[in-house]
Amino acid sequence: MKRILRFAVPVLIFAGSLLGAIAGTVTITTPAVWPKTDVPPDPTITFGTLPNGMRYLIKPNTHPEHGVSFFLRIATGSFNETPKTAGISHFIEHMSFRGTAHIPDGEAFKRLQQIGVGLGSDSNAFTMADSTVYTFDFPGNDAATLDTALTLTRDIASGILFDPKAVESERQVVLSEYRLRDSAQLRMTRATYKAMYGDQLADAYIALGSDAAIKAASADDLKAYYRTYYRPDRAVLIVVGDIDPKAIESEIKKRFSDWKAATPKPADPTFTTPNPPKAAEVHLYTEDGANSAVQMTWVLPFDPTPETRARDIRDTVREVALRTLNLRLHKLATSADPPFLSAGAGAANNFRTSFVASIGASVGKGDPKRALKALRQTLMTILHDGVDQDEVDRAVEQQRVMLTTSVTAAASRKNNNLTGFFSTAIGKDAVLDAPDNWTPTFEAAVKGLTAAQVTASLRDLFLQGQPLVIVASPTPIEGGADAMLAAYNDAGTLQKAAAATAPVVWPYTNFGPAGTIASQTRIDDLDVTTAIFANGVRVIVKPTKLQAGQVQILVRIGHGLYGMPRNKITPRWAIGGAWGLGGVNRIATPDLPQALSGRQWGAHPDLAESAFQVTAQTRPADLEAELQFIAAFVTDPAWRPEGLAQIKSATETGLAQAITTPGGVYGLHYWEYLHNGDKRWLPPTLDELKNTDLAAVKALIADDLKVGTMDIIIVGDTTVDAALDSVKRTFGATAKRKLELKPYAPQETMPKGGAAPLVLHHAGKSQEAVAMLGWETTGMFPDTQTPRVLRILEAVMRTRIFDELRTKEGITYSPQTTNINSWVTPGWGVLSVTATVPADKLATFYAAAKKVASDLAANEIAADEFERARGPLVTEAEHARETNNYWLYELSGIAVEPRAFDIIRGRISGLKAVTPADMKKAAQEFLKDDRTLRMIVVPEGFTVPDTLP
Repeated sequence: MKRILRFAVPVLIFAGSLLGAIAGTVTITTPAVWPKTDVPPDPTITFGTLPNGMRYLIKPNTHPEHGVSFFLRIATGSFNETPKTAGISHFIEHMSFRGTAHIPDGEAFKRLQQIGVGLGSDSNAFTMADSTVYTFDFPGNDAATLDTALTLTRDIASGILFDPKAVESERQVVLSEYRLRDSAQLRMTRATYKAMYGDQLADAYIALGSDAAIKAASADDLKAYYRTYYRPDRAVLIVVGDIDPKAIESEIKKRFSDWKAATPKPADPTFTTPNPPKAAEVHLYTEDGANSAVQMTWVLPFDPTPETRARDIRDTVREVALRTLNLRLHKLATSADPPFLSAGAGAANNFRTSFVASIGASVGKGDPKRALKALRQTLMTILHDGVDQDEVDRAVEQQRVMLTTSVTAAASRKNNNLTGFFSTAIGKDAVLDAPDNWTPTFEAAVKGLTAAQVTASLRDLFLQGQPLVIVASPTPIEGGADAMLAAYNDAGTLQKAAAATAPVVWPYTNFGPAGTIASQTRIDDLDVTTAIFANGVRVIVKPTKLQAGQVQILVRIGHGLYGMPRNKITPRWAIGGAWGLGGVNRIATPDLPQALSGRQWGAHPDLAESAFQVTAQTRPADLEAELQFIAAFVTDPAWRPEGLAQIKSATETGLAQAITTPGGVYGLHYWEYLHNGDKRWLPPTLDELKNTDLAAVKALIADDLKVGTMDIIIVGDTTVDAALDSVKRTFGATAKRKLELKPYAPQETMPKGGAAPLVLHHAGKSQEAVAMLGWETTGMFPDTQTPRVLRILEAVMRTRIFDELRTKEGITYSPQTTNINSWVTPGWGVLSVTATVPADKLATFYAAAKKVASDLAANEIAADEFERARGPLVTEAEHARETNNYWLYELSGIAVEPRAFDIIRGRISGLKAVTPADMKKAAQEFLKDDRTLRMIVVPEGFTVPDTLP
């Protein structure tokens, strides 16, 4: 992850890393020094090691201005656990916020909020097999903020207290998270690890641990593990931001130098692994809710080669080789009769346990045997016949485009992107070199690169013994593992390679005479320009340097879901796939990569509530080519049947998985419930999926594609003139369209407040439930200040419900709050609390939520609590304005409501103008019993009590 891509990204069939089997034993070592090779490190980074062995990395960065990010990485995780301590690393991660030497239990999040840090979004932690990482994004770089950052990370290092009462309280939260993640996918992952590595290492890869071990762990057990593995020689502190590196380095030395290891150095973990297969083996796993996928995996010993120029060149060639293979797989996946939904190949070290090469496919509702045959045939053909030079050249050009984009964007990377990037690289023992070094390394690797060299690289990866064939399916496969093995063997006869095709030329370069601009307006205070073309196309442009070398585009057409018949079932779920995957008329979808080689292109068609839309990201030099591509999608879509077939397969698979979890069922029906059963928001049934034809999908959108209203929002590293000139020659040259500048008519209705809850059931094994308590509020207009009051009220509610349900009751891992205000319907809005809880704890959830609501309506909140809620929201709004994505979607609101400019202008000042009295007034107005909305998802067979609060 040091550069753009170390290897081509594989299809992830099972959650987690790609795995495999190795004979003998595996010992997992932990690097403790900064690597030094002939690859020069980034000179803007300060690398250091304290006498106690702790490493630190400091990088000045001004994105965002005044902001600072801290990452503390401790090299311990589930690899260091035993069956009796499985999950203890994750438990300790939780305890880091439950009382430390200088921060009492319950105070950590409060202190973070006081300096503008949001819970979850700006402060987080996660545990992996080889590490536990604590992440903090601070909005300021003042002395008080830096003191809090250093105090918190220093306390995590060796000052966690493990008070027995806090341990018992947090144990329930950890168990709640365990139950939440104990899904079919996790069980399939564990079963896959077992086949690859055997029981011992398979368990070690599951950082979540075991239910029994978590229940049994005492405060002394946690403390003992903590003292053993939280030690300076396993720690790296990463600081990135608008700081003085020398001053930060001085503080790190002053605060962390006295950290001493509390125990002798523990031994590196060693695992016994099974023998590699002498012949291809099939491992088949079946469970409702599992992915449908196939994969062939080759496993070699971990590659300990240090990063050098020579290794970087080798890896670059390897990536080009994998890209050529992936181009062939992409061509199959987008063909008229694809054997799989998607496929990909990759190769990389898997932590420090093994080196894995893999090729796999997502099957959806297709035939796994056919998919496996296609994978093996594709691989055998390319290994036997080799790649063509034109494939190599195309892969090199694709990689060059991506690399150039990454190098250009490197100058504007955000603090938290850099800290995460560095943390990942440290785990891989990579040299952190400067972006200026990336292109010369790449060009040295690809200069004169031949097809023979690329073929040799592929053979080195995939001609290494016999593969493990992994098959996952939500339903039994006829014939089982034997049938899959037969399919694999049937594919062993080499097929004739496809004949080379003539070069493909991009045909959509002329859409007619260039369009003319009928009117153009500049909004000076926002640096935004709007232009209306003579054909009715409206363009909104905001040039920025927020993300160097990047331009984002959003094209909105027609009225989307709002334009469809009310309370009528339609195949709206199929639009994005049938339209987008159907491709364009004058060129076959598999030929698109060749036709647009050397350019950054892509389009993601979809259905939104207020428009059919296409999103894309490109480079300034490729802006017109990108607009040509989107214009082709809009004006000349192919509507090929394979597009509908693919989206049917993917949707049916997704529905089958969703109904097995409480969160999945909740997500399927949430919007339908909030819209009072309006069938426009209904998920499809299996019968509707099967009976939908292409004509029905096309009818929903075809007219809008031809003449519907169109808004094009362009944000990023471009100029107004360049953007408008590109539109002139593309969309501006197309047929005349409707032009509507008035607000949308009201569209939405809500369920009756105070009514009985909507109760749904999930079909999974979990005994968890999802419970929601909401209140009808208001729309975004005409009173734009009330939604800002509700936003802060939501933040206060989130903190209080967190304290009630997680800290005090310990029945949920992560309670959520939501505030939604419609932009088109004045009276439509929802403020809600949602949590995943044990089904028998529903009453506890509703009692706690109503208690919080009642108190907010009865009492004005204290100034300190108010500021802790408002501060992070103001910070979030300020930082959001420093991203292209914020501007893209905020400006898209103008297509729905002309007052969107006022919303943008008043977002920060409006939040700052809210008072505690405003919040009490809003709570009294909206948090009433006759405005409540309740939705519950419980296991099949569970009866919801009639006496819920």
